[in-house]
Amino acid sequence: MCGAAIRWVACFVLTAAAAALTACVGAEQPAAPQPRAAQSEGAPAQSGPIIESALSDGQAAAPPPVGFAALSAGREHSCALRSTGEIACWGSDEVGQSDAPPGSFTAVSAGAGHSCGLRADGEIVCWGYDGDGQTAAPGGPFTAVSAGAGHSCGLRRTGEISCWGWNEDGQTDAPAGSYAAVSAGIRHSCGLRTDGEVVCWGWNEHGITDVPRSSGSDLRFTSVEAGGYHSCGLQHAAGIVCWGDNRYLQSDAPMDSPRGFFAVSAGRDHTCALRWSSIATEQGGEIACWGSNEFGQTSRPSRSYVALSAGLRHTCALRETGEIVCWGLNDEGQTDAPPR
Repeated sequence: MCGAAIRWVACFVLTAAAAALTACVGAEQPAAPQPRAAQSEGAPAQSGPIIESALSDGQAAAPPPVGFAALSAGREHSCALRSTGEIACWGSDEVGQSDAPPGSFTAVSAGAGHSCGLRADGEIVCWGYDGDGQTAAPGGPFTAVSAGAGHSCGLRRTGEISCWGWNEDGQTDAPAGSYAAVSAGIRHSCGLRTDGEVVCWGWNEHGITDVPRSSGSDLRFTSVEAGGYHSCGLQHAAGIVCWGDNRYLQSDAPMDSPRGFFAVSAGRDHTCALRWSSIATEQGGEIACWGSNEFGQTSRPSRSYVALSAGLRHTCALRETGEIVCWGLNDEGQTDAPPR
């Protein structure tokens, strides 16, 4: 959806900042997946984990399998980063949002009618609809990028956030300070400060920018996701807190995960997360989804996954093998992920 029309985002996915900070959850928690694709230190990663074999009998560890390293579900399209650094997008291409440019990237983010990628030198490249300037990325260098509905945000190497595009509700007016991650939603944005505090700005209908507080003090998080009309954060203790619209129970994060979560992604009316469970492996975890399931977007598959991304009405997840599995609404082919 373009311009000032209905807008959407799927922020991306697991981040290196989230993966690194999640290690703070404690010694009892298994180590969070580490990124496969090269990325600048401190950046929210758009990549999956390195898949290694243990050294045995003096043999070198096997290289990671060829496949995908990261993924991002947008409004009616999806994008993924191959382990080679190339970007592949599928689904709607009505305004060029799936026409990824050639070259090597370290991160990708699919928005509503546009997408953005981060190159190794810190340059952000965006493509697709530009009616509000959402593809006109400023000069870098950046360490992360997030494509929203009519706006985009990037995290600079200095720790500052820069946003551009549609700003009717102040969603591009990022507060000053040092950040470790950023996420662009439909009409709001959120950032994770280096001290673990989450701040959000922009449209505040349903309280989507009102980050909850605990006992009079700010909660501390390891990652944040700005969804459609709600936001979610992953806490240091591996729990998930969501706030904002809850008409579809998309903000009611499950509390029955004794070993905790290590990733969360907020869609429009649904939310999905990865948690350590009985089927979890050293590299990945089990998917849990809640909220609207009108199109099957919360009917998650079984098995273990290392990354996931909730889009408008569909969801995609990355397996340890580098294979992508998507489910939910498929009217534009947004769940037809290419083979690894």
